[in-house]
Amino acid sequence: MLLNTPVYAAPVKPDDAPVTFAANIISGDEMLLNDGRVLRLEGIKAPRQKEMADKAKKILKDTVEGRTFILSHVGMSRYGGTTAQVDVIEQDGSKKWLQGELLKSGFSFVYPPTGKEDRIPDMYKAEDSARKLKLGIWADYAYADIDSHDAARKYGRYAFVTGTITDAKRVKDKVYLDFGDDWRKDFGISIAAHDLKDFRAADIDPMDYKGKTVRIRGWIKRDYGPMITATHPAQIQILKDK
Repeated sequence: MLLNTPVYAAPVKPDDAPVTFAANIISGDEMLLNDGRVLRLEGIKAPRQKEMADKAKKILKDTVEGRTFILSHVGMSRYGGTTAQVDVIEQDGSKKWLQGELLKSGFSFVYPPTGKEDRIPDMYKAEDSARKLKLGIWADYAYADIDSHDAARKYGRYAFVTGTITDAKRVKDKVYLDFGDDWRKDFGISIAAHDLKDFRAADIDPMDYKGKTVRIRGWIKRDYGPMITATHPAQIQILKDK
């Protein structure tokens, strides 16, 4: 896979100080660094459909080619490799936040698998600006928000579901957020007991979601009706109160 991607020469530096730059672009959200690390861009994901994936990859290439990086919030990916927020150093010495640029292009979306990713509010703001302008993936029906009443058509897929939470309740060790009158068939959000600590850490009581219109992102599974499990509050955006 890497053999088919362009290899970049190191950006010109006036001294011998070590620099970090992209040796290869793997995808729209992943690079091979010159020091051998595979870097996944923290908190975002590029589309995987070929046409859009190719565009996302080109945008990343055009943004980083010939530039050096500053990495922050460096961690390890669950799939192996390094994750980080990236500031690109422009030729005039200014910094450009890479995740923000890619999100504003419309060819990536916020993807916070742990909720502990850095700059989540800023990433959502950048994504929202591209959504409003219908740039990139946001002009494609496949990435459009799904009304909660229609969520069942996305079983087994990662989706963005919007709707108003009509009820919030605790059942044994879980919290359930309902989007309709019949929990056996209507869309819902489940929050396990061991994940409630992350909501408390963010000073959020899930019961307060009742009456709010939200966007939830995640994998839709079948649990009576369609359901997304929220493992942390970063998956849920409040759009407005009822």
